[in-house]
Amino acid sequence: NPDYYFSVDGPGATYYVSSSEGCDPNDGYGPCADESGCSNDGLSELAPFKTFQCAMGVAYTDMRILFKRGDVWTTSTGATINVEGPGMLGAYGNLLEPKPLIQFTGTGGVLSMANANDWCIVDIDFQGTNFQGSGITGTGSNSLYLRLGFSNFESGFIQATAPPKEGVAITDSVFSNNF
Repeated sequence: NPDYYFSVDGPGATYYVSSSEGCDPNDGYGPCADESGCSNDGLSELAPFKTFQCAMGVAYTDMRILFKRGDVWTTSTGATINVEGPGMLGAYGNLLEPKPLIQFTGTGGVLSMANANDWCIVDIDFQGTNFQGSGITGTGSNSLYLRLGFSNFESGFIQATAPPKEGVAITDSVFSNNF
């Protein structure tokens, strides 16, 4: 049960991210040093982080990071997950709202899964600009990529490791308008 596993009673934690309602704490270090007067810890829907960079700064083993449905994040720098799972990136909020959208304006990749095993990425759309870069690069073993969208990239998804990793599933995902 992921709701138990990633709860305060379980071994992990859930972080919430909302570009429309969140703020990033000014803690003086790390990717979250953004807004003075913000005391959000990201641990509830009522106190979400705001930026993609802040959210990805807490990506670690036993973490679930949920992006708010209907919100959009624009970033020119990608993020790397290079720790063992279990871990999850996903969505929260009203199911009638569109999936969270991460718009990438850089040239590398939005998300590098640097041999990060046992991660699950679900219900997020990734959009590039000018057909540069990629949505996700590299994969770890035993990873699930479910109901994702990739558009306007040079390539939406690159498994840059050889030999291919075992237990990688990309399912119910849409690749559109990629070069």
